Amino acid sequence: TMIALGCGEKEALQIVEAEKIEQIWIAAVNSPQSCTMGGTVEAVQKLAQKCKELNIFHRVLNVTNAYHTPLLSSLREQALVLFNN
Repeated sequence: TMIALGCGEKEALQIVEAEKIEQIWIAAVNSPQSCTMGGTVEAVQKLAQKCKELNIFHRVLNVTNAYHTPLLSSLREQALVLFNN
């Protein structure tokens, strides 16, 4: 899943590292003060909780996949087969 954050890439990555949250990546840098991260449901939930504690804007996005992350690589082969048929 994915989460929109009201902080820049650097701050988001610092939080992820400090909290030792694994399986989450920067999916998009929207502006210097806004980024989107994608990862496992557990990782996104942990990050959302920490952002709540730090009073950082965050919104878990209603999506089915963690777009722009390594988690989509498993779907790559399936997509290639579909596109080639």
